[in-house]
Amino acid sequence: MKVLLNSILLFLFLSVFAFSNKAANIENGYKALKVYNYFEAKRIFYKSLKKDSSSAAFGLATIYYRKDNPFHSLDSAFLYVQVAERNYNTTNVKTRDKLFTYGFEHIEIVRLRDSISTIYFNQAVKENTVLAYNTFIENHPWAQERFRAIYKRDAIVFKGLKEKNKSFLYKEFLDNNPSSHFVRLAQTEYELSLFKEMTVSGELEDYVKFISLHPNNRYVKDAEDRIYRLVTAGNEVADFKRFIERFPFNRNLKDAWRKLYQLYMIDYSDERAAQFKVDFPNYPFQYELEQDIKFAQRNLLPIKNGDFFGAMNYEGELILEANYDYLGFFNEGLAVAVRNGRYGFIDKGNNVVIDFLYDEAFAFEGGRAIVSLNDKLGVIDRTGKALLPIEFEDIGGFSDGLTYASKDSLYGYFDKSGSLRIEERFEEAFSFSKGMAKVQVEGKQAIIDTYGTYIVEPKYEKVRFFSDSLIVYVENEKFGIADIYLCPIDSIQYDVIGELNEGLAIVSSDRKIGYIDSTGRLAIEIKFDEFPNFMEKGVFKASMAIASNKGKYGIIGKDGNQILPFRYLKIGDISALTAFTKGKGWGFFDLAYDIKIKPSFDYAESFQEGFAIVQKGNNWGVIDTSGTEIIPTEFEMVDRMLDFAFIVTDSNKVGLIDVCGFELIPIVYDQIRYVKEDVLLLLKDNQMSYYQISTDEIVYF
Repeated sequence: MKVLLNSILLFLFLSVFAFSNKAANIENGYKALKVYNYFEAKRIFYKSLKKDSSSAAFGLATIYYRKDNPFHSLDSAFLYVQVAERNYNTTNVKTRDKLFTYGFEHIEIVRLRDSISTIYFNQAVKENTVLAYNTFIENHPWAQERFRAIYKRDAIVFKGLKEKNKSFLYKEFLDNNPSSHFVRLAQTEYELSLFKEMTVSGELEDYVKFISLHPNNRYVKDAEDRIYRLVTAGNEVADFKRFIERFPFNRNLKDAWRKLYQLYMIDYSDERAAQFKVDFPNYPFQYELEQDIKFAQRNLLPIKNGDFFGAMNYEGELILEANYDYLGFFNEGLAVAVRNGRYGFIDKGNNVVIDFLYDEAFAFEGGRAIVSLNDKLGVIDRTGKALLPIEFEDIGGFSDGLTYASKDSLYGYFDKSGSLRIEERFEEAFSFSKGMAKVQVEGKQAIIDTYGTYIVEPKYEKVRFFSDSLIVYVENEKFGIADIYLCPIDSIQYDVIGELNEGLAIVSSDRKIGYIDSTGRLAIEIKFDEFPNFMEKGVFKASMAIASNKGKYGIIGKDGNQILPFRYLKIGDISALTAFTKGKGWGFFDLAYDIKIKPSFDYAESFQEGFAIVQKGNNWGVIDTSGTEIIPTEFEMVDRMLDFAFIVTDSNKVGLIDVCGFELIPIVYDQIRYVKEDVLLLLKDNQMSYYQISTDEIVYF
């Protein structure tokens, strides 16, 4: 029994001695590390690795991490800090407690590991390659920068995909990276590239096939729109009928019905509407049809009676009682009406079609109207359905089937169904024309197609098309010509570049003007003087252009040589009879530059449609090609209003006189405005009346 007790005591003594010796050695290493005795600390830690791999490895990792010693090695620090973290739980608790004062604890090991990982991440960022990020992601699964590395790696991959822009590459990316931040963008690009690849021919059947194979693709709507445009390109009733019969599930079906009806009803009458009902019994808008049949022959004009608005017919009979705060002109069978300060729409039967819900509303165009509520804009259809919700700061009109709109600071484009076609990423946006629209990105202008693809990348302050293959750009207030890839065609820059007209465009530099041709090359030397409105008046017409030299005006040809000498003080717009002055009165010469009407006026405008406005003293009138005054020069002002009539002002009152000198509208009105086809609005003492052009009658209420 005594022998056994002695053996146990001996074992305990040796164990305590071994622990004390091990802890003491490690502690000495940390003491040396504390006083920057890296050589001694490194020796002790290496010697202690087998005894306590975690604490010794942490010491070595610390030495290799620091840069103030010759042993600095990031790879070694990374190796040993992993050993320290992995084996931390194998370290005796008493050893942990003893070394705690030297910073040996799990959280410090993790902090050192994370600091080392951060350095590796920064190295990967500096290298900025897929391999560098993949290496970091694989070797540092715990790193807080791991998701940033994944994002940056995927960004590089996605950029490469965008450059190649092939649908199968996007598909591979989506299959291999289902959790990537770029999945949404990659999916969008995949669907767009797939759409473009399958429909590159532009043929109808390719769009049909695309929809059949990929019914969930977001560009199915675009394919349907394209099918709609292709089938109905002839814009005839038969085209829309064929579309409705073949594509009954196309999203444009309702629009097709409406357009078929509008084409059928070009010669609008109740008989025509009734016949339409017979020919197309499945027309889905029967109520509208019945209303059109009933009110087909109603021509209504807004009137004001006291403080309220109603409507009368062309005979001056009151049709709609004056009980609205405001009533606009009827357009597409509906008129904007205001009641109690709220805007809505009524039809010709005085039925409220869209309730008074809005702060403001604009007339219908193409079955859609812009409305405003709480300082926000939206778009509604004839039923009042919001195609675009009323949450936008700005909305444009529809063109090429798209409208720009902005909710906050960025603009996107929406189609007529209210679907977002081009994502909101532009600082400024403009309406489409001929399949193109100008946009602004980071202060630079660009040109996009109807799918948002850049035709002209954002590089310059301003851009516009000069020809089919060239653009005008503005940079630092200087104009230049470049191709659509933004490569300048030469180094010449101008103060301004005009539009092409008859193959030539005005350019200006240092207050001198010349002309460039459709290739952007200088065609007529920059040697003529700038003059008032030279961008408008200096364009070529009938191969001639007005030019100025040393304060005198003449006419040049497309070779830049003078046709008419520079001896005129001023010249009007070039026409069959062009106004001119040499300083003593205005006269007119013909296209052969022979004087046809001698200078006898104080001012004159060139002839248009066989008549010219002239001035004598402070009074204005109109002459014919013989110089005879058809409207005597006795009015305060004369302006062309119609092809056959002029609006004249006398004692601040206006009227209308035709080219025969007859007074069509007495000179007693405060204002005359052209408001719609065949109708002029007359305002007098805050009362409204109308002049019907075709009947030469004034309609009063």
